[in-house]
Amino acid sequence: MKEYLNLSFRAGGRTREGIDCAGLAMLWLREQLDIIVPEVETRDSEAAGQTAAQVLQRGYHGLGETGSVIFFRKRKDTFPTHVAVHLGEGKLLHILNGCESRIDNGITLLGRLKMSPCATVSPVEVPLLAAMLNDKRVMGSSVVLFVIGVVLSFASSFLLKPKLPRLGNNRGRYSDGALVTSRNPEIPLPDILGQVVTAGNLVYQQLPVQSDATADPQRSNLILVLSAAPAEIDSDTVRFKGLPYNDRSFEANYGFYRNPTQDYSDSVEGAIGLGTAVPSFTVYDGEHAIAIEQDVRGEWDRDFPVHGLPGVAHLVIRSTAAAHVSGFNTTTRVMGARCRTFTDAGFDVTSVAAESLTGANGSKVRFKMAFDDIKEVTSVEVNSVAFTEMSATNQSGNVFSVNRTKGYLEFPTAPAAAATIEVDYDYYPREWTRNPAAHLVYMLTETRRGRGWPEDKIDWPAAESFYDYAEASIDWEGDFGAVTEERYRADYAVDFRQPLQDHARAILDGAYATMFLSGGKVTFKQRAAASSVFSFDESNMLLVGGKSAFEIEDVDRQDRPNEVRVLFHSDETHNAEGEVARRDTVDQDERAERIGNNGVADVNLKFPAVTSRTQAERIAEQIVRENRASRQAVQITTNVKGLALQPGDIVDVTHSSKPGWSSKEFRIEEIGHDEQDRLRIRASEYANVFI
Repeated sequence: MKEYLNLSFRAGGRTREGIDCAGLAMLWLREQLDIIVPEVETRDSEAAGQTAAQVLQRGYHGLGETGSVIFFRKRKDTFPTHVAVHLGEGKLLHILNGCESRIDNGITLLGRLKMSPCATVSPVEVPLLAAMLNDKRVMGSSVVLFVIGVVLSFASSFLLKPKLPRLGNNRGRYSDGALVTSRNPEIPLPDILGQVVTAGNLVYQQLPVQSDATADPQRSNLILVLSAAPAEIDSDTVRFKGLPYNDRSFEANYGFYRNPTQDYSDSVEGAIGLGTAVPSFTVYDGEHAIAIEQDVRGEWDRDFPVHGLPGVAHLVIRSTAAAHVSGFNTTTRVMGARCRTFTDAGFDVTSVAAESLTGANGSKVRFKMAFDDIKEVTSVEVNSVAFTEMSATNQSGNVFSVNRTKGYLEFPTAPAAAATIEVDYDYYPREWTRNPAAHLVYMLTETRRGRGWPEDKIDWPAAESFYDYAEASIDWEGDFGAVTEERYRADYAVDFRQPLQDHARAILDGAYATMFLSGGKVTFKQRAAASSVFSFDESNMLLVGGKSAFEIEDVDRQDRPNEVRVLFHSDETHNAEGEVARRDTVDQDERAERIGNNGVADVNLKFPAVTSRTQAERIAEQIVRENRASRQAVQITTNVKGLALQPGDIVDVTHSSKPGWSSKEFRIEEIGHDEQDRLRIRASEYANVFI
């Protein structure tokens, strides 16, 4: 097929002197299958429109048989602007405006150029092909140069001598030592992702008044903030001073009583059931929609700031003795931030129509909608009168304002008593998750606690693929028996005193994945089994100084550890650090005499976002397997334009210097451009050894 490669592009061209994508498909069909697609004038004719509608209606149903023509369109277009012909075995011959003709393996690379397959037409359907391929709108999409940016994890670590991926992160977790309640209000609060045991921050402490101990036994109060955002608190796991909250050393009958219902008199006496002077605590999840349960201390003691903490998860603790709070600390299991849900098209959006807001009494100005995280309020009516949203130029009359984060609708003037208030709006659904893809999107896009990047900066198909891969259920025979669990999860407490890159790398490493900028978008790629997206041979490798720029090197085993120990933070032991190990005993035996130490070349890797022992085992095993299987590295220089390769892609290589190779597969570890803007690729031997 070399006679169809490296042809120059010319709009409307039908010969090898210059050709467009439609002409290339017609040329190949004529010469290889003896199928002649006649040249006819079809542009803007009624028949052409009907034919195009017929083709698009049938849609894309795979690459089809050899010779099938695949039509592509840009995601915002309605009509196809590019075609490729299927050569068989998943290979697509095509040409892009501004590039030379080439063969891709599948549709992956075209998809990265924002071209989606929209129709498959069999080569024997000549009338349909004639109508479509002669339409001047199908003339070859122009290609925007594909920009590869900075890789934020370990994808570029191999170079010519592949080394252990840059896994492990010694910074970034909010706490990996003894969990002691912080008493410094200046320390930033953690943003919990997944499920983490946290000590929190003691932002308020009311010292006991000994003289009032009889009349006011609950005078000693504490407010402990556990998360900077709303979160679900597993109150069964609350421990005070290292003891379960209901330990009877605190109080003979109850320990600390959980979520009591008290009136003013009960609170003064600490009365719960038949007991008096009973210590207690109340759990607040920080949800914006809650009506804060009556906390009588806050009702009558205006120095007690419980009502000033909406939107953060916290505990209100009421003690009865100075001994309870002396040296006070706590630990609590917190299920953290809820993340926006998404698909390959972006964040999910749900519409609510004609929701009734109740409680109008003539003085109330703020009303809670049923959901938070509002995207847009589209309609507000009060007693069937339309209101408009306040702005710099719209400040009076029938106006309203919206707190989109908390989901509140506010009016400058209170609606009349018993007024009928109806609102239409769109909101972003959220869910609690331990999925690392959701956590990374949260960190990048959240405006309050993340980077606040706009939605269009995320490569959503890649994010969804990463999400599904991490969420997939797998079976694993671990050190303590067989388990079935999700492939990867993340449990992490973000300390924003550290750079975002540290936190992102911690989550990525725990999911054996990478994140980088590609085509101006943040892209995620899991290190997993995959197929080749492009084939390299001497026809598309550059010569430098008359010699091939292709280089190959056998990797020195001394650069590869044969024993990997993974350090993680067990959620079963309140973040205490655990360790697992995996070994390549064959390699150790072979190297024993040469390097001593029984042939052991070991490395310790720290994974602060991993809390599952079995996940740590699988990561260690994965690294050992890849070290064992990947023994060669290559460097390729090519001038193929518009080649949307990414770190982590699989490519296959054929070269005369290695006669035993037949499309040998390699994983791209680093990709960039040299001083002459030629694509330079460094890759390591690929073997499908993935768990």
